[in-house]
Amino acid sequence: MVSNVDAAIILVYLAATVLVGLWLRPKTNSTSEYFLASRNLKWPVVGAALFASNISTIHLVGLAASGYKEGLVWGNFEWGAVVTLLILAWVFVPFYLRTRLSTLPEFLEKRYSPACRAFLAFLAILAALFIHIGMSLYAGAAVFKLMFGVDVMTSLLLIAAITGLYTIVGGLRAVVVTETFQTVLLLGGSILITVLAWQALPEKGIHNLEELRAAVPPLHAQGGVNPHRPMVPGSQSDSSRSTQNWKRQLTQSAQGPGSQDEQQSSSYTGAQRGNAVRQPVSLKVVHGA
Repeated sequence: MVSNVDAAIILVYLAATVLVGLWLRPKTNSTSEYFLASRNLKWPVVGAALFASNISTIHLVGLAASGYKEGLVWGNFEWGAVVTLLILAWVFVPFYLRTRLSTLPEFLEKRYSPACRAFLAFLAILAALFIHIGMSLYAGAAVFKLMFGVDVMTSLLLIAAITGLYTIVGGLRAVVVTETFQTVLLLGGSILITVLAWQALPEKGIHNLEELRAAVPPLHAQGGVNPHRPMVPGSQSDSSRSTQNWKRQLTQSAQGPGSQDEQQSSSYTGAQRGNAVRQPVSLKVVHGA
Protein backbone atom coordinates (compact mmCIF):
# COMPACT_ATOMS: atom_id res chain seq x y z
CA MET A 1 0.00 0.00 0.00
CA VAL A 2 1.16 3.52 -0.75
CA SER A 3 1.29 6.52 1.55
CA ASN A 4 -1.27 9.29 1.49
CA VAL A 5 1.18 11.59 -0.31
CA ASP A 6 1.79 9.04 -3.06
CA ALA A 7 -1.93 8.39 -3.43
CA ALA A 8 -2.62 12.13 -3.68
CA ILE A 9 0.03 12.53 -6.41
CA ILE A 10 -1.46 9.67 -8.44
CA LEU A 11 -5.00 11.03 -8.11
CA VAL A 12 -3.89 14.54 -9.11
CA TYR A 13 -2.12 13.10 -12.15
CA LEU A 14 -5.22 11.18 -13.24
CA ALA A 15 -7.46 14.21 -12.74
CA ALA A 16 -5.06 16.48 -14.63
CA THR A 17 -4.90 14.03 -17.55
CA VAL A 18 -8.69 13.94 -17.83
CA LEU A 19 -9.04 17.72 -17.56
CA VAL A 20 -6.39 18.37 -20.22
CA GLY A 21 -8.07 15.88 -22.54
CA LEU A 22 -11.46 17.51 -22.06
CA TRP A 23 -10.03 21.01 -22.48
CA LEU A 24 -8.55 20.02 -25.88
CA ARG A 25 -11.84 18.76 -27.27
CA PRO A 26 -12.53 19.88 -30.86
CA LYS A 27 -14.09 23.30 -31.23
CA THR A 28 -15.78 22.28 -34.49
CA ASN A 29 -17.60 19.22 -35.77
CA SER A 30 -15.02 18.57 -38.45
CA THR A 31 -14.00 14.92 -38.81
CA SER A 32 -10.53 16.06 -39.83
CA GLU A 33 -10.16 17.90 -36.53
CA TYR A 34 -11.50 15.01 -34.46
CA PHE A 35 -9.65 12.12 -36.11
CA LEU A 36 -6.55 13.86 -37.55
CA ALA A 37 -6.17 16.98 -35.36
CA SER A 38 -6.47 19.06 -38.57
CA ARG A 39 -3.17 17.54 -39.77
CA ASN A 40 -1.13 20.24 -38.03
CA LEU A 41 0.59 18.30 -35.25
CA LYS A 42 4.37 18.80 -34.97
CA TRP A 43 6.78 15.89 -35.25
CA PRO A 44 8.05 15.96 -31.61
CA VAL A 45 4.49 15.60 -30.34
CA VAL A 46 3.72 12.84 -32.83
CA GLY A 47 6.92 10.97 -31.91
CA ALA A 48 6.23 11.26 -28.18
CA ALA A 49 2.66 10.02 -28.70
CA LEU A 50 3.90 7.01 -30.68
CA PHE A 51 6.36 6.22 -27.91
CA ALA A 52 3.70 6.40 -25.20
CA SER A 53 1.33 4.31 -27.33
CA ASN A 54 3.86 1.47 -27.53
CA ILE A 55 5.48 1.72 -24.09
CA SER A 56 2.92 1.02 -21.38
CA THR A 57 2.37 -1.04 -18.26
CA ILE A 58 3.08 -4.11 -20.40
CA HIS A 59 6.72 -3.04 -20.47
CA LEU A 60 7.14 -1.37 -17.08
CA VAL A 61 5.32 -4.14 -15.21
CA GLY A 62 5.21 -7.27 -17.36
CA LEU A 63 8.39 -7.23 -19.43
CA ALA A 64 10.43 -5.66 -16.63
CA ALA A 65 9.44 -8.46 -14.27
CA SER A 66 10.12 -11.11 -16.92
CA GLY A 67 13.51 -9.56 -17.64
CA TYR A 68 14.35 -9.61 -13.94
CA LYS A 69 13.42 -13.29 -13.65
CA GLU A 70 14.73 -14.71 -16.94
CA GLY A 71 17.18 -12.14 -18.28
CA LEU A 72 17.58 -9.98 -21.39
CA VAL A 73 16.06 -12.61 -23.68
CA TRP A 74 12.69 -10.91 -23.22
CA GLY A 75 14.06 -7.82 -24.93
CA ASN A 76 14.82 -9.57 -28.23
CA PHE A 77 11.37 -8.83 -29.61
CA GLU A 78 11.82 -5.12 -28.89
CA TRP A 79 15.14 -5.04 -30.75
CA GLY A 80 13.35 -6.31 -33.84
CA ALA A 81 10.88 -3.44 -33.63
CA VAL A 82 13.66 -1.02 -34.51
CA VAL A 83 13.90 -2.44 -38.04
CA THR A 84 10.15 -2.40 -38.63
CA LEU A 85 9.81 1.16 -37.38
CA LEU A 86 12.56 2.34 -39.73
CA ILE A 87 10.80 0.64 -42.65
CA LEU A 88 7.57 2.32 -41.61
CA ALA A 89 9.22 5.74 -41.42
CA TRP A 90 11.19 5.52 -44.68
CA VAL A 91 8.83 3.53 -46.91
CA PHE A 92 5.23 3.64 -45.76
CA VAL A 93 4.87 7.05 -44.10
CA PRO A 94 5.99 9.00 -47.22
CA PHE A 95 3.46 6.98 -49.24
CA TYR A 96 0.69 7.75 -46.75
CA LEU A 97 1.52 11.45 -46.77
CA ARG A 98 1.73 11.60 -50.54
CA THR A 99 -1.63 9.90 -51.04
CA ARG A 100 -3.20 11.56 -47.95
CA LEU A 101 -4.19 8.23 -46.48
CA SER A 102 -5.01 8.00 -42.80
CA THR A 103 -5.08 4.26 -42.13
CA LEU A 104 -4.04 0.99 -43.73
CA PRO A 105 -7.67 -0.21 -44.08
CA GLU A 106 -8.37 2.97 -46.04
CA PHE A 107 -5.58 2.07 -48.46
CA LEU A 108 -6.95 -1.45 -48.87
CA GLU A 109 -10.36 -0.04 -49.69
CA LYS A 110 -8.93 2.13 -52.45
CA ARG A 111 -6.68 -0.64 -53.72
CA TYR A 112 -9.16 -3.54 -53.48
CA SER A 113 -12.68 -3.17 -52.06
CA PRO A 114 -14.70 -1.95 -49.05
CA ALA A 115 -15.04 -5.56 -47.89
CA CYS A 116 -11.25 -5.85 -47.61
CA ARG A 117 -11.18 -2.66 -45.54
CA ALA A 118 -13.88 -3.94 -43.20
CA PHE A 119 -12.15 -7.29 -42.75
CA LEU A 120 -8.78 -5.75 -41.83
CA ALA A 121 -10.41 -3.21 -39.51
CA PHE A 122 -12.24 -6.05 -37.76
CA LEU A 123 -9.01 -8.01 -37.26
CA ALA A 124 -7.19 -4.89 -36.05
CA ILE A 125 -9.88 -4.15 -33.46
CA LEU A 126 -9.83 -7.73 -32.17
CA ALA A 127 -6.03 -7.73 -31.95
CA ALA A 128 -6.01 -4.39 -30.14
CA LEU A 129 -8.66 -5.46 -27.63
CA PHE A 130 -7.36 -8.92 -26.77
CA ILE A 131 -3.60 -8.36 -27.13
CA HIS A 132 -2.42 -4.83 -26.51
CA ILE A 133 -5.26 -2.97 -24.79
CA GLY A 134 -6.37 -5.97 -22.75
CA MET A 135 -2.88 -6.67 -21.43
CA SER A 136 -2.26 -2.98 -20.72
CA LEU A 137 -5.49 -2.68 -18.76
CA TYR A 138 -4.77 -5.81 -16.76
CA ALA A 139 -1.21 -4.72 -15.94
CA GLY A 140 -2.51 -1.33 -14.80
CA ALA A 141 -5.20 -3.05 -12.73
CA ALA A 142 -2.54 -5.21 -11.08
CA VAL A 143 -0.66 -2.07 -10.06
CA PHE A 144 -3.84 -0.48 -8.69
CA LYS A 145 -4.56 -3.61 -6.66
CA LEU A 146 -1.05 -3.63 -5.22
CA MET A 147 -1.00 0.08 -4.40
CA PHE A 148 -4.59 0.79 -3.37
CA GLY A 149 -6.05 -2.64 -2.65
CA VAL A 150 -8.74 -2.24 -5.33
CA ASP A 151 -9.86 -5.49 -6.94
CA VAL A 152 -8.84 -6.15 -10.53
CA MET A 153 -12.28 -5.84 -12.13
CA THR A 154 -12.98 -2.49 -10.48
CA SER A 155 -9.55 -1.23 -11.53
CA LEU A 156 -10.15 -2.36 -15.11
CA LEU A 157 -13.42 -0.47 -15.30
CA LEU A 158 -11.90 2.63 -13.68
CA ILE A 159 -8.92 2.79 -16.03
CA ALA A 160 -11.08 2.14 -19.09
CA ALA A 161 -13.56 4.84 -18.02
CA ILE A 162 -10.86 7.47 -17.41
CA THR A 163 -9.07 6.76 -20.67
CA GLY A 164 -12.25 6.49 -22.71
CA LEU A 165 -13.64 9.74 -21.34
CA TYR A 166 -10.97 12.11 -22.63
CA THR A 167 -10.33 10.00 -25.75
CA ILE A 168 -13.94 10.05 -26.92
CA VAL A 169 -14.54 13.68 -26.01
CA GLY A 170 -11.17 15.12 -26.97
CA GLY A 171 -10.33 13.23 -30.14
CA LEU A 172 -6.84 12.73 -31.54
CA ARG A 173 -5.42 16.04 -30.31
CA ALA A 174 -6.33 15.24 -26.71
CA VAL A 175 -4.79 11.79 -27.00
CA VAL A 176 -1.55 13.08 -28.51
CA VAL A 177 -1.06 15.87 -25.97
CA THR A 178 -1.77 13.67 -22.95
CA GLU A 179 0.50 10.94 -24.28
CA THR A 180 3.29 13.47 -24.79
CA PHE A 181 3.03 14.33 -21.10
CA GLN A 182 2.98 10.62 -20.26
CA THR A 183 6.15 10.10 -22.30
CA VAL A 184 7.99 12.54 -20.05
CA LEU A 185 6.73 10.70 -16.98
CA LEU A 186 7.62 7.28 -18.42
CA LEU A 187 11.18 8.26 -19.32
CA GLY A 188 11.79 10.33 -16.20
CA GLY A 189 10.33 7.70 -13.88
CA SER A 190 12.26 4.86 -15.50
CA ILE A 191 15.55 6.75 -15.28
CA LEU A 192 14.86 7.73 -11.67
CA ILE A 193 14.03 4.15 -10.66
CA THR A 194 17.19 2.87 -12.35
CA VAL A 195 19.41 5.42 -10.59
CA LEU A 196 17.83 4.82 -7.17
CA ALA A 197 18.08 1.04 -7.58
CA TRP A 198 21.74 1.28 -8.56
CA GLN A 199 22.48 3.46 -5.53
CA ALA A 200 20.71 0.96 -3.25
CA LEU A 201 22.83 -2.03 -4.35
CA PRO A 202 25.62 -1.52 -1.75
CA GLU A 203 23.00 -1.72 1.00
CA LYS A 204 22.23 -5.26 -0.21
CA GLY A 205 25.87 -6.32 -0.25
CA ILE A 206 26.35 -5.88 -4.02
CA HIS A 207 29.44 -3.87 -4.98
CA ASN A 208 30.39 -5.04 -8.47
CA LEU A 209 28.98 -6.59 -11.64
CA GLU A 210 29.84 -10.15 -10.67
CA GLU A 211 27.96 -9.91 -7.38
CA LEU A 212 25.01 -8.39 -9.22
CA ARG A 213 24.96 -11.32 -11.66
CA ALA A 214 25.02 -13.78 -8.78
CA ALA A 215 22.11 -12.02 -7.08
CA VAL A 216 19.56 -11.82 -9.90
CA PRO A 217 17.10 -14.73 -10.22
CA PRO A 218 18.65 -16.51 -13.26
CA LEU A 219 21.70 -17.06 -11.06
CA HIS A 220 20.04 -17.05 -7.68
CA ALA A 221 17.73 -19.91 -8.65
CA GLN A 222 20.77 -22.11 -9.32
CA GLY A 223 22.58 -21.35 -6.10
CA GLY A 224 24.39 -18.32 -7.44
CA VAL A 225 25.72 -19.90 -10.63
CA ASN A 226 24.37 -19.74 -14.17
CA PRO A 227 26.48 -22.05 -16.37
CA HIS A 228 25.26 -20.31 -19.52
CA ARG A 229 26.62 -16.91 -18.50
CA PRO A 230 30.39 -16.37 -18.51
CA MET A 231 31.80 -14.91 -15.32
CA VAL A 232 34.28 -12.07 -15.16
CA PRO A 233 37.63 -13.30 -16.61
CA GLY A 234 40.38 -13.87 -14.06
CA SER A 235 38.04 -13.81 -11.07
CA GLN A 236 38.65 -16.30 -8.27
CA SER A 237 35.53 -15.50 -6.28
CA ASP A 238 33.17 -18.04 -4.80
CA SER A 239 30.92 -17.72 -7.86
CA SER A 240 33.65 -18.68 -10.32
CA ARG A 241 34.82 -21.55 -8.12
CA SER A 242 31.23 -22.76 -7.94
CA THR A 243 31.04 -22.71 -11.73
CA GLN A 244 34.15 -24.88 -11.97
CA ASN A 245 32.75 -27.23 -9.32
CA TRP A 246 29.46 -27.51 -11.23
CA LYS A 247 31.25 -28.39 -14.47
CA ARG A 248 33.50 -30.96 -12.75
CA GLN A 249 30.62 -32.75 -11.04
CA LEU A 250 28.53 -32.71 -14.20
CA THR A 251 31.38 -34.31 -16.18
CA GLN A 252 31.98 -36.97 -13.54
CA SER A 253 28.29 -37.85 -13.43
CA ALA A 254 28.03 -38.07 -17.21
CA GLN A 255 31.01 -40.46 -17.40
CA GLY A 256 29.75 -42.76 -14.64
CA PRO A 257 28.16 -46.22 -15.25
CA GLY A 258 24.45 -46.60 -15.81
CA SER A 259 21.74 -47.51 -18.32
CA GLN A 260 19.45 -45.25 -20.29
CA ASP A 261 16.69 -45.61 -17.69
CA GLU A 262 18.95 -44.85 -14.78
CA GLN A 263 19.23 -41.34 -13.43
CA GLN A 264 21.67 -39.97 -10.98
CA SER A 265 21.56 -36.74 -9.07
CA SER A 266 24.58 -34.63 -8.29
CA SER A 267 24.47 -31.53 -6.19
CA TYR A 268 26.62 -28.50 -5.94
CA THR A 269 26.64 -25.44 -3.78
CA GLY A 270 27.12 -21.94 -5.11
CA ALA A 271 27.92 -18.69 -3.39
CA GLN A 272 25.39 -15.91 -3.48
CA ARG A 273 26.42 -12.26 -3.55
CA GLY A 274 29.97 -13.10 -2.53
CA ASN A 275 29.10 -14.30 0.99
CA ALA A 276 28.96 -17.64 2.77
CA VAL A 277 25.28 -18.30 2.13
CA ARG A 278 25.03 -21.47 0.06
CA GLN A 279 22.02 -23.34 -1.25
CA PRO A 280 22.11 -26.92 -2.61
CA VAL A 281 20.64 -27.46 -6.05
CA SER A 282 20.07 -30.88 -7.62
CA LEU A 283 21.04 -31.59 -11.20
CA LYS A 284 19.67 -34.72 -12.86
CA VAL A 285 21.88 -36.29 -15.51
CA VAL A 286 20.66 -39.08 -17.76
CA HIS A 287 23.46 -41.56 -18.60
CA GLY A 288 23.76 -43.09 -22.01
CA ALA A 289 22.96 -41.63 -25.42
